[in-house]
Amino acid sequence: MRKFTTVLLSTMFVLGSFTSVMAQDSDTKQTTISVSVDPTYMVTIPANTTIKSGEQSSSLGKITIENVRLEPDKSVNVAVDASGKLKNTKDTSKTIPYKIMNGDKEFKSASYTENSDNTMLTLLIDKSDWDKAYAGTYTDTLVFTISYR
Repeated sequence: MRKFTTVLLSTMFVLGSFTSVMAQDSDTKQTTISVSVDPTYMVTIPANTTIKSGEQSSSLGKITIENVRLEPDKSVNVAVDASGKLKNTKDTSKTIPYKIMNGDKEFKSASYTENSDNTMLTLLIDKSDWDKAYAGTYTDTLVFTISYR
C-alpha cells in the first residue's frame, strides 16, 4: 500500500509540474475589429419657380442638407451655374438680367457640414431691366453641382 501511495504521489507531483510549465508558456494573440462607415448626405435644391412680373426680389427657395454623416474635415459643396439672363422663349436675344442672392451677397457656392444647414436664395432683378423687357415668357435653367470635399 505504501508503494501504491508513493507511486500515486509521484504521479500527482509529475502532473502538477506539467500544469505549471504549461501556464508559464502562455502566448498572447490580438484580434483587430474594424468597420467602415460611408459618408451620407441628402441635398435639397429649390424647385421650379415662377416669379411675378415686375418683382425686384423673388424667393427661389433654399438649399438644405439633411441626413449628414461626413468624414472629419470634409464638407458638401453646392455651387450654382446660371447664365444671369432670363431668355424670351420666342426670341432668345431678348433677355432680362438677374442675380441669385443669399441675403445681400451674390450666391455662387456654399459649403455645408451640419444637419439642416441651409442657404436661402433670392432672385434679384433691377426695376430698369423690368422696364426694358419685351412682352413674353422668359426662362433660364440653374445648374446645381454638388460635391464632397
